[in-house]
Amino acid sequence: MGSDLVALSGTATMSCGIVQCFFDSVTILLIYVIGRRCFDETVGLLAAAIYAVWPAALVYSAMLGSEPLYAFLFCGFIFAALRFFGAAELAQRCSFRIAAWIFQC
Repeated sequence: MGSDLVALSGTATMSCGIVQCFFDSVTILLIYVIGRRCFDETVGLLAAAIYAVWPAALVYSAMLGSEPLYAFLFCGFIFAALRFFGAAELAQRCSFRIAAWIFQC
């Protein structure tokens, strides 16, 4: 896949930038869906808009680094967990585990 991107764009730096833009775009969509699923459509739109103009996200998407991939994978994991458990059950499981971890310390 990487060599195909280099063949299309001409340079490895350009192809990495294209892939990072894809990851950031999908991350914005995932943030919207997560916010909509957990709260409502307004929260989803607001969260996605904040991430879209967040200065650190803009800087990281312009640099060659792992941050856009990490944000994409993290939001993808949260989305998959919400689909698997549902919002209410996931919140209950997470709050129980966090409370158990706090009292364990």
